[in-house]
Amino acid sequence: MKIQLRFADAEKDASKVLAIYAPYILNTTITFEYEVPSLEAFQRRMEGVMEQFPWIVCEVDGVVAGYAYAAKQYERAAYGWNAELSVYLSPEFQGAGIGSALYRALIGVLQIQGYRNASVRITIPNEKSIALHQAFGFEPVGTFHSVGNKFGRWLDMQCLTKQIGEYSEFPSPPQPASMLNKEITDALFSACTQQIRVCARR
Repeated sequence: MKIQLRFADAEKDASKVLAIYAPYILNTTITFEYEVPSLEAFQRRMEGVMEQFPWIVCEVDGVVAGYAYAAKQYERAAYGWNAELSVYLSPEFQGAGIGSALYRALIGVLQIQGYRNASVRITIPNEKSIALHQAFGFEPVGTFHSVGNKFGRWLDMQCLTKQIGEYSEFPSPPQPASMLNKEITDALFSACTQQIRVCARR
C-alpha cells in the first residue's frame, strides 16, 4: 500500500477534496456550511487559501483519503502570526492514523513558515476531535454558546489553541507555504507518513 502526504494541487485535487467535504456539509454539524459549493467555487477557495497557507492531502494508493489546511484566523494585521486549522477524512480511512499524520505535517509546515499560534473551533459535543487536539497539546480557551443553527439545532462551539513558535518582539511575517524549501517539506511529509498505521478499511 502506497501512502503519500503532499501539498494539494487545487486544479487536480479540488474534485477529490470536495467529495470528502460534501457529506460533512450535508449530514453533520462539524461544518456550519449549509450548501455544497460548486467545484469552481471550491477550487477558487483552495487557491485563495494556498496563496499563503498549506493545504495538505493524504493519498492511499492514489486515492485522496483526507486533507488538512490552515487559514487566516482574523483579518487585522496584528493577528498575522495565528493560523486556524481544519482536517477532514473520508470515512473509510478513519482510524488509520491519517488525521494525526496530516496534523503533524500541517503544524510542522506552519512552524517552518514562522507562525506562532494555531487554533481550532470545534462544534460540541465532538469527543474524538477534542481528544485529537488535546493529544497535540491544544488547550481549551472558551466556548461560544448557541453560536450556530443547523438542522434546527442551536450549536455550541469550543475554541482550543496551541503555541507552535517562540514569541519575539518584532517577528518577521510568516512566509507563504509555496515559498518554502521543497526538500525540507518533503522530508517532513515523509517522516509524518511513516507514522500512519496501515489499517485503512476499503
